[in-house]
Amino acid sequence: MERRQEENTLNSIQTKGPVLFLLSINWALFGALTIHVYLYYRAFSNDRRILKAMVCLVYLLETTQIALITGTAWEELVLTAGSVQDSVGTIWVSVYLVGGAVAIIAQIFYAYRILMISQNKIIPGVIVIMSLISFIAAVVLGVLIKSVDNFTGDAVHTMKISALMGIWTGASAASDVIIAGCMCYFLSQRIRAGCFPKTQAFITRVICMTIETGTITATVDLLCLALYFPPTLKNFYGVPISILAMLYSNTMMTLLNSRMKPVIISESETWKHNELSMINVSTPLREADAKLRFASTTGTAESGLRIPEEGTVA
Repeated sequence: MERRQEENTLNSIQTKGPVLFLLSINWALFGALTIHVYLYYRAFSNDRRILKAMVCLVYLLETTQIALITGTAWEELVLTAGSVQDSVGTIWVSVYLVGGAVAIIAQIFYAYRILMISQNKIIPGVIVIMSLISFIAAVVLGVLIKSVDNFTGDAVHTMKISALMGIWTGASAASDVIIAGCMCYFLSQRIRAGCFPKTQAFITRVICMTIETGTITATVDLLCLALYFPPTLKNFYGVPISILAMLYSNTMMTLLNSRMKPVIISESETWKHNELSMINVSTPLREADAKLRFASTTGTAESGLRIPEEGTVA
């Protein structure tokens, strides 16, 4: 009797534990994304419409995903408490379809930035092709997962699903590595070509963020594979695979908001306007009234990820 209770407890931990982890991490990342989006629309209201529409689309997709994941977690942790269900539910939509859509949007965004920086069409084309392959694999996976009874059972570890899982995460990780490497290389070329200190500092900041964000997304992609194939860890691969979309959207918004910088304005101006705006840091201020705020480094209609012009605030 005690042995059976221990087995039930262990099964419950292996099935409901990952659900609790992925729910907590997704809500934390969604909170960070909400702040990113708020700051973006306040600071860069003059960005091109297509860029603002892309940000809006990504946020709507992530809102849909977090709602579906929360509903699935509620069913697993509350409605079926005390039993081991681990049903598919809406996971095939929230994890695979939405995750694949957000990933391809982010990677095409990076590919376009590389095209603008390098004027080289070959590398962005390779990134777009690999992103499409990854997206198609994610969609097919979602359709196949919908037909299985258990999200972590043997039904999701067939040869076909395993091959698609490898294509999806492998192509996505390869795209992330290419993006990080190319962004760093072409931006470094700008530095070696000679630029003012403020522009150099901006480029260096973008390079560091590109390496960090690219490393994170590629590592999580590979972690999905590492947890998916071993039979003893098959219940835990759902955690990294469910947060991939949130990671891509947050890294994309981090790059877009990297154009913001902290500046000093007077307290009276803060209370008067109460908004993010372009601030001239040369304006004389009283030290006692100084407050920290954010302002755009560019704010032009062509902004997105452009190297600041020499002589502007970087």
